[in-house]
Amino acid sequence: MNINKQFLPEALTAATKEFRCAWDLLEKMGQEITQNDYEGAVSAAEGFIRSSRELEAMKDRKKRHDHYENLLSEMHVKGVSAELVIRYEIDYYGRT
Repeated sequence: MNINKQFLPEALTAATKEFRCAWDLLEKMGQEITQNDYEGAVSAAEGFIRSSRELEAMKDRKKRHDHYENLLSEMHVKGVSAELVIRYEIDYYGRT
């Protein structure tokens, strides 16, 4: 897993912790099943799902960030100022 490309730089520490947590929970599920503790296995599975969803959310934030970076780059190449677009939006829609 190349974590550097999947998450924003400021989210790398949190993503690494979440990834390790998910991995540990997978191992815990196996241990609980082996010990016939199905309730414990379900609890570990729920934690794994939470960690997986958090990783997905962090990945989506990176994807949105990259999309906007590409959009700004394309605007720059076309000579459109991002400040002008923001100013137009404020003038047109009002400050929110």
